[in-house]
Amino acid sequence: MKSLSKTIRATLAACLATLWCSSPVWADDTEIFFGNIDSAAARPNVLFIIDTSGSMSGTVSGTGKDRLDNVKDAFYQLMDELNSVNVGLMRFTNPGGPILYPVKYIDADVNAGSIITVDTPVSSASDDAQEVVGTGLMILNDNLLEIVELSAGGTTFEDQVSSNTDDGEEYSSGNGSTSYSDIWFNSSIDSAMRFTGSTVPAGATITNAYMRFVGDGGGNSSGITMRISGEAVDSGSIGTSGNNITSRTRTTAFVDWAVPTIAGDQSVDTPNLAAIVQEIIDDAGWNPGSGNDDMTFIVVPQSGSGQREIYQRDGSVSRAPRLFVEYYTGAAPSPEVSRVGLRFDAADIPRGVTITDARIVFTADRDFTTTHDLTVAVEDTGDASTFTSTAGNIGGRTTTGSTVAWADTVTYSAGDTFQTPNLSGLIKPVTDRSDWCGGNALSFIINGTLGQLPVTAFDGSASLAP
Repeated sequence: MKSLSKTIRATLAACLATLWCSSPVWADDTEIFFGNIDSAAARPNVLFIIDTSGSMSGTVSGTGKDRLDNVKDAFYQLMDELNSVNVGLMRFTNPGGPILYPVKYIDADVNAGSIITVDTPVSSASDDAQEVVGTGLMILNDNLLEIVELSAGGTTFEDQVSSNTDDGEEYSSGNGSTSYSDIWFNSSIDSAMRFTGSTVPAGATITNAYMRFVGDGGGNSSGITMRISGEAVDSGSIGTSGNNITSRTRTTAFVDWAVPTIAGDQSVDTPNLAAIVQEIIDDAGWNPGSGNDDMTFIVVPQSGSGQREIYQRDGSVSRAPRLFVEYYTGAAPSPEVSRVGLRFDAADIPRGVTITDARIVFTADRDFTTTHDLTVAVEDTGDASTFTSTAGNIGGRTTTGSTVAWADTVTYSAGDTFQTPNLSGLIKPVTDRSDWCGGNALSFIINGTLGQLPVTAFDGSASLAP
């Protein structure tokens, strides 16, 4: 996608720290019992039951702290002073709560072999964003993030299947259909989508192209990989007999697509189809406005037993397949540079723990090769807010001042995952802050002047987001 991965070494206090921010609705009181220890051979078992309900947020007179912070202070003091007892921890809410740390000898080495991994994905469309350097323009709802050079597209052409006979399926018998409500991507069905009346001029340079589909809620989550080609020269509407789809002459260029799981009404984009579109418009007969300006894409199974189901035009005119083509003519325009913001909400890292490894994992949105020179910083706050459309909303945030360099020359295929260097040194000062609480949000800012890493954003696929 495809997410933020942190490895933390736990101590007993670390296991407690994530509790203090929980706020259900009711509580009566918090009580602590002290007993005398008469025999070291028979240690008392003490289970601390900590009230984490909403009533614990009230301020205590004389301390200036809320009730829960006072309990925390008392608990830390007890942990320092108690000995020769077995202790455990339970969280109390209404109507009850779990045991979070089983009763164990207080001086036992809880660190030995205890490595906890926290996996926190981007969970909202407003939690990954780009800001154009120089103008401050915020880009919040794209299906991909381009780290950090934005595509020098120049012009974007958009089209949608406009006839019920311009998308359909072909079955193993050679017959097919253009009248069902959906198209299935699976191991036995071929399909095609035709887009008419393109205005992309001959001689243009294609920088990016993709189709966008909308899920109809069917299918399953098993893996399926489809191969997308173009028809070298369009031969008209989709027929329902005589192998109408698979008999068409295809482009040399193709893209293999490991199709992600698609929920109902979820939009999903294909990888970059620029090489396919480039081959189509480079044909000598390509001539927008003359009728020789239609693009047909053919989708056939490659591997896997899964099934994805998308709307075709018969099922929903507004949800029919769309095509987006970005191109320029003449000299290439200079690419703009962006900074990227990533926010990871509900990062269950207890305050004060030792962080041994932390990395952000990305999923390549298309095939690419690039040399990049980037830096990663973290916002200096105990609970980062979501990104907004306000100009400069990423660059205007205060970081800790430390950065991690991220430079390399890489080649990836669509669907490959890759990650940043270790960011544990950036995170530690944030999770040590007095206002940090396990379950708060971390945000990272990626800057740079060189390279383009096109990765899937939350809007493109929630399961493949960072």
